[in-house]
Amino acid sequence: MIDDAEMAAHIDALAMERFESSRVVPNVAAPLQPLSCIGCGVDIPAERLRAVPSAKRCVRCQAQLEH
Repeated sequence: MIDDAEMAAHIDALAMERFESSRVVPNVAAPLQPLSCIGCGVDIPAERLRAVPSAKRCVRCQAQLEH
């Protein structure tokens, strides 16, 4: 017969398995959708978006903003 501690450990393990299988894992191999720079309207290069996923400006416009 299973005691309370073993049952609790079993339930915890099942809950952890369910949690880990439900997590969304981003597909880093998927191509990034081009986003337009809010400064000049040009598409932000994929390399910049990989480096700074939250980028709203191209490198040139960001540099102008920071100076």
